[in-house]
Amino acid sequence: MLLLCSILGLLLSFSEASLFRFFRNAASELQSVELPLILKTRDGPLQGVVDNTKGIIRYLGIPYGTAQPFAMATPPPAWDGVFFAKEFGPSCWQLRLSEQINEMIAGDLFKSSDRGMADDCLTLNIYSPKEVQGVLPVLVVVHGGSLARGSPSMPLYEASDLASMRKAIVVTVAYRLGPWGFLDNNYGLEDLKLALRWVKENIKEFGGDPANVTAWGHSAGASLVQTLHLSTEDEVLFDKMILMSGSVLALPPRTAQDVDNDLRWLEQRGCDQDCCRDPQRLKTIIENHNMQHIWAPIIGGTGLQQDPGETLRAKAFRSLPTLITWTEDDGSLFIPAGSISHDTKELVGKFLKDELTELAVSLYPLGQRQPTRLWISNVATEVLFRGPALFTARLMAQAGSPVHVFMFGPDYQPTGAYWIDFFSSRKTKFKGVFHGSDVLTLLSSNVNRVYLPPQAKRIEMRKRILDWITDPTTGDRWAERVQIEDDHEKEAEGIERKDADERKGLWDNGCPIDLNKSGIRTDPMDESH
Repeated sequence: MLLLCSILGLLLSFSEASLFRFFRNAASELQSVELPLILKTRDGPLQGVVDNTKGIIRYLGIPYGTAQPFAMATPPPAWDGVFFAKEFGPSCWQLRLSEQINEMIAGDLFKSSDRGMADDCLTLNIYSPKEVQGVLPVLVVVHGGSLARGSPSMPLYEASDLASMRKAIVVTVAYRLGPWGFLDNNYGLEDLKLALRWVKENIKEFGGDPANVTAWGHSAGASLVQTLHLSTEDEVLFDKMILMSGSVLALPPRTAQDVDNDLRWLEQRGCDQDCCRDPQRLKTIIENHNMQHIWAPIIGGTGLQQDPGETLRAKAFRSLPTLITWTEDDGSLFIPAGSISHDTKELVGKFLKDELTELAVSLYPLGQRQPTRLWISNVATEVLFRGPALFTARLMAQAGSPVHVFMFGPDYQPTGAYWIDFFSSRKTKFKGVFHGSDVLTLLSSNVNRVYLPPQAKRIEMRKRILDWITDPTTGDRWAERVQIEDDHEKEAEGIERKDADERKGLWDNGCPIDLNKSGIRTDPMDESH
């Protein structure tokens, strides 16, 4: 009785207008959490949340695996009752962005789930049109982040707008990163296999076609998707592939020696096997001692017995419809801030292997009136993104795969474009189509518009991508299908390109990046960077 009187007193204290707003907001909240039908999955029934504004249903934080530190993941146990898939799962353990980058852009692009980080982080998110007739193609998004950071809960990878076009089911996936994913075995790579198996087994319940699954990787995520294609010929995990601004030719795999070096580096800093199993302690030691690293799958680790780049060059893989893209200014993140040398060999020598610097300078000479900073961006784009993309396309076409290529050009320049200096982490204005502009075009539903390309181009490109995953023979809407002779290539402004056979020398012997440069240390004894 006392409680009832208190409630009545509270209501009477409101004005009529306040009461109207109270009940109107309450009704709005109820409408926004309209519940769809309960779906049956392998692990139990689940229920998502309807977004009537966009006409979609979100199923967030669905467990696809159970993970323990430094052990291969296993399928999750069946859950009791209905799993209410209403929020993202925790992010996988990862290394922090630099303080400068975090302060500048984390709030807009890179802010992950509010649930923090956890060992048991293997979840996926499904964005489905509210009404599905028949079955739709499935697009599985594998995020980038140098295999050291990233999460599908970042606004950068929010897929509601793409799903609202009612042409595909979109899935975003979390997988283990950094040392937790790749220190001594290929845990992160195997996580993705487990996620793709889950999709194949369960996606029909969501209106998706398990026989029409496209794996789309961005940046380092593209290298993982391509690695799976090149290393799993006996298992069909996906039916098409989209590689955006990433390739196995630009991300060298690690070796048993690299693993030994890393473990010795940790041991010298007091981190033994027990320490490695304590994620917070491992994270603190790596960050405090500034262990800068490119993480990558390990040759000889689980699921990867050969360098995927060698498999690609040998053309020893199954035919697969593939779309390969890059952005016009992918390499702008390599432009140094502050004063700049005009010695072109010195500039490219900051990130290329010594034996390749003269070749790169001879292939791409600095024009008399060309700004040196733009030249660096162009060369880095060519050597690390466009070149590997076209060389990959050429090899796949020779092996019989239907391949299309596309460059995100000036029409896709974000409104407030900038780049982050790779060396100092300083933010500088740069009017160009920087690394990640492709993701901002296709996803990023809740991102500040200052970071987004023009809305008309975003809608147009979504339609083109969805048409391609529905029917990859729609080559007339892309660049000409890759021919063995590369006869469709056009000269890019600011760079004189040589013959394709000359250029491929940059990638014939693996990744052209020198991991001991650009602040990337592989020698465990070296503290100089």
